[in-house]
Amino acid sequence: MNIVVSVLLVAVVAVNAEVGHTGDKPRFCGRYSCPRFWTVERMPGYDTRCYTYSTWAVTKAKDLDQKYYKNEFRRLYSYLRGSNDQHKDIPMAVPVGINMRYNLTDHTTASGLGFYVPTKCQKKTPQPTDSKVFLKKLQRFCVYVRSFSGYVMGRSNRMYRNLGRLSKDLKRDGRDYLHRVSMSHSYNSPWKIFWRHNEVWRFLTKSKEEELMKTIEDPAFENPPCEM
Repeated sequence: MNIVVSVLLVAVVAVNAEVGHTGDKPRFCGRYSCPRFWTVERMPGYDTRCYTYSTWAVTKAKDLDQKYYKNEFRRLYSYLRGSNDQHKDIPMAVPVGINMRYNLTDHTTASGLGFYVPTKCQKKTPQPTDSKVFLKKLQRFCVYVRSFSGYVMGRSNRMYRNLGRLSKDLKRDGRDYLHRVSMSHSYNSPWKIFWRHNEVWRFLTKSKEEELMKTIEDPAFENPPCEM
């Protein structure tokens, strides 16, 4: 019985450590760099996070309602491997994200793929040479996040089930969000078998986002340190 209690206690401490995350690198990023965020709230089924400034390499999907992104992944990976104006090899980072925008009129989904690109002190981020790849510098933003495990390939049923659960939980708690936009993120290589980490995101309304950002007192949120 004592062993069981001890294991449960360790699990609770580990969860609380993640909830108290204040801009440091979380465990689920593993050995990769990942964007810095502050967890400002945790509710049953989801977290509320605020992210500081970040840079992403992104490319649009070829087709509406596209489910898989093999060519888009290769295009972005080529950018990391030297298809940029500095002919520089850029280390892979996480997450790999799918952005989705739902059209309420014709019920189609436009989407694209994005790689997080760590930025360096006093150094210019290499510009893509492929016209279908472009850099997007994001300002600070906040999101509702549902995490889940297992393999997720593209816009799969598993991804949409979790997105639906996130939407249901937000409705339960009376939380407004932007209905037409969402994101899905993967944090692991295809060769990782166990302890995989995936996320779906819903974006906060502007007023709620501004309210939560005011609660973050860490100076690094407004002036993030350079990547090492």
